[in-house]
Formats: sequence, C-alpha cells, structure tokens
Amino acid sequence: MHDSVQTAFQNLGGTVTAGYRYEPTTTDFGAATAAINSQVAGAQLVSSPSTIGVYLAAFDEVVGVFHSAQADPTLAATAWYGSDGVALSAALVGDSEAAAFATTAGYPNPIFGLEDSLQSKWQPVANAIQARTGIEPDAYALSAYDALFIVDRASQEAGGPEDFHAFKAAFVHVADTYTGVTGSTALDAAGTAIPRTLISGKSSRRAARTPGSASEATIMGRCSKGLRAMPRLEIQFPSTNPFAGANLMFATPRDLGPSKSPRG
Repeated sequence: MHDSVQTAFQNLGGTVTAGYRYEPTTTDFGAATAAINSQVAGAQLVSSPSTIGVYLAAFDEVVGVFHSAQADPTLAATAWYGSDGVALSAALVGDSEAAAFATTAGYPNPIFGLEDSLQSKWQPVANAIQARTGIEPDAYALSAYDALFIVDRASQEAGGPEDFHAFKAAFVHVADTYTGVTGSTALDAAGTAIPRTLISGKSSRRAARTPGSASEATIMGRCSKGLRAMPRLEIQFPSTNPFAGANLMFATPRDLGPSKSPRG
C-alpha cells in the first residue's frame, strides 16, 4: 500500500518524503513523531503549510501515535489523513485525547461502503449477523460472506479443491459471474474486485462523541466501493492539478508482505 499510494500521489504532482516505518510491536512513538516533525518542518521551508499533510496508515495503535503527536505544535497544526484500518475504530473514539487530536487534524479515513440500491440484499444478512454477534457488519464482513459462496461454488464447479489449477480457474470464473449481497464480484486482471461505484463529492460520516467532552468529532468515514484515498484528499492548492506541489509524509507499520492475485 505504501508504494502504490506514493506512486499515485507523485503521479498527481505531489512530493513524498521518506516518512517513518515503525514495528507492529511499537508502543513508544516518540521516535516516529520526531522523524515526521523533522520532515514536516523541512517541507515548510519550501512549501506552504496548507499543502503539507501526514498520511498515517494505522490500526488501533493510532491512539499511541496521536498521544505522542498532540504535544508537538508542528504536527498538531498539520493536516493528517488515514486509511480504512482506522475507519470506525472503537479504540480511537474511546480515547478522549486521541479523538480530540484527530478532530483537530481532520484525519479522514475512507472505507468501502455498501450500495443503497442493493440494500434489500445486504440488509437482511447484516441484521442476522448483528443479531447473533452483537456487531454491526461492515462492507468487508459482507464481502467475506460473498467470498464464502464463491469458494463453495468454485469447489463444486472444479469437482473439489484437490486440483489447485482447476479450482483457481473455477474461482475466477465464478467470481466473474456471481452477484452477491455486495453486488458483482467480478475481478480485474490483478485479481482485485472491480469498483462499481465512485462517490463524487459526498460521503456519509458517523459522528463520534469525544468521551468527557460536549463536542462532536466527525472522524470516521464510510465511502462507496471504488473510492481511492489519495485523489480525494481535501486540500486546496494553487494549481490546476490539485496535487501539484503537495507534500506527503508517511507513518506506517512495517509491511506484512505482498498479496497474491488469484489470476497470477
């Protein structure tokens, strides 16, 4: 994800600095925020602060990162952006200090959503899951529901999973022709689900109340399938290309390894 986001941002005319990559076991983020502070300060020497942002692709450790960053005036005054790993995070909403920092920094986190036109299909399944687990399923959970049906049908079509090549071919065929509760499951050449809906100019956001505060913090984003984080960054730049001259700093946990395409 780091490489793809960097390439996309640079292709749009932006500049990406070295950033900082921390270990998944990190609990003290002082070194990370110090490194990002240095890079932001360096970018401010040549660019307007309004064109500078920090991209933090994290999970629940975002709370620790924000605890470390909140005391830093430079980072507190910089716009932050995130990914689906933090969208709808109970850990972030449940921590008043981290939630306050996220509110100040903006920190939108896009996540795949569910199409309204298919609600008659996914809503009954979502209701049944919530009734049994007490958890409201998101688009990823319902995609997993669809994936199970694809695996079962591919296994039947291939006469079982023993012949891997036959099973893989059947999997791609079924995925390309199946329509589940989330819609078409067709895959592109890389084995990724083909986007069907791209929201233009709107997204539904869940407002989360900051514990111990009377203020409302709108820090969670839910966006339709196909939405890409970088082209939707809400920054205004003095250029025809909205990303020309923009600066981006990464703060991410170490990569867990490349994913494999079912087509490859």
